[in-house]
Amino acid sequence: MASGGDRELDALYEEQEQLRIHNQRLRLESEISGLQLEMDYMDTRLRDRKRLSQGAGMKPEASSPCISEHTRAPDPKYAEDTPKYVTKRRRPQAETPSKEHTAIMRPATYDGSGSWSDYKAHFDACSELKRWTEREKGQYLAVSLRGQVQGVFGNLSKQCNDHTELVVALQERFHPPN
Repeated sequence: MASGGDRELDALYEEQEQLRIHNQRLRLESEISGLQLEMDYMDTRLRDRKRLSQGAGMKPEASSPCISEHTRAPDPKYAEDTPKYVTKRRRPQAETPSKEHTAIMRPATYDGSGSWSDYKAHFDACSELKRWTEREKGQYLAVSLRGQVQGVFGNLSKQCNDHTELVVALQERFHPPN
């Protein structure tokens, strides 16, 4: 026989399970209503785009690439003063150094065991590909040095990030003119 305390505990467990199921049902209903609102919003935007394209003399099934996603709601106060849609304008991009390639490809390291002229040609190709400035070239060259070659960099002034000065020092040490 179950005691009175066990019955109360069983009743509480049963109530807890019912609340969990009810909570899950409410969560799903909320999710469904959110999705329905999103679908209604998308339908409204689609109807607005069709209406705008028809108003501009376009075929109804054609969509305009210049119509922004930020369409204005029809407001009689702005009906004649402002456009019905906002266009996206693309600005031509100037030739600027591309920073997105620096993380993808880095020049190999140089430890003095190979030919300096071969490494310099490799480094120059990388810097041209990535469109580095003179200062960036100096910084990337400094961080790509390993082993005994780092000593040449260490012997230069501490604030030296000049590519030309670093190349001259490395050339004197690892590829003398004779």
